[in-house]
Amino acid sequence: MERYERGDVLGEGTFGIVYAAVQKSSGRRVAIKQFKRGKFKDGVDFTALREVKLQAELKHINVVELLDVFVANDTMNVVFELLPSNLDDVIKDKAVVLTAADIKTYMQMLLRGLTYCHDHMVLHRDLKPENLLISPDGNVKIGDFGLARVHGSPNRNMTSMLMLRMPYLTGLNELDQLGKIFHALGTPTEEEWPGVSSLANFVEFTPSTAPPLASIFSAASEDALDLLSKLLKYNPGERITATEALKHPYFSNSPTPTPVEKLPSTPAPEPA
Repeated sequence: MERYERGDVLGEGTFGIVYAAVQKSSGRRVAIKQFKRGKFKDGVDFTALREVKLQAELKHINVVELLDVFVANDTMNVVFELLPSNLDDVIKDKAVVLTAADIKTYMQMLLRGLTYCHDHMVLHRDLKPENLLISPDGNVKIGDFGLARVHGSPNRNMTSMLMLRMPYLTGLNELDQLGKIFHALGTPTEEEWPGVSSLANFVEFTPSTAPPLASIFSAASEDALDLLSKLLKYNPGERITATEALKHPYFSNSPTPTPVEKLPSTPAPEPA
């Protein structure tokens, strides 16, 4: 810890605490994620190691950069670039009005980061506004790889909850979230997803039919709805990839995406 001067607490979770800090040698402001000691009582914390391993290998403008890892007082500390806010802050800021062009830019940055991750066989599995951090110059960066897996890993078996979770459809609990997904997309059927009923842990729910996406996203343009419908396919074989999504007419049609430097900004949340 002697290489850093620790500052305010930025946040706290089940994993531990995140501090603001300054790297003494360069004066660079960073964030230090300190994992709780209790997580190491049975040896190495593999969630922490997986997050470190994956992010150390991912270098892209739309992925949070890992800068350093060190152990102090038997506690693992992971150093990241300091990012003042996230997309959730922007969405919830009542003073910010996002235009269709702004949304296109955020989508482009997310898809570029995802394309890079997928090209490197990394599946994030926990995308939500809180994990999409924003740099001072406006770039969206994918963070928190604690649930990520390498495609093809022997430990990649997913429960139905992980396969179907959509954090942007918030609910009171996992079952409530699933209900919201079914309300928006209908229940999966063998017709649209052959073999779904044979998947491990498959549970049959009361059948429901998906309403038109336009009735849910009433302000969305036709090209936005078309892209969304392709992204929300239950059948992974029919679902559009991040690379394909970037080529969708939605991004070239008017209005064109807002330049990153002209995106609305929102104040960083106060330290804890």
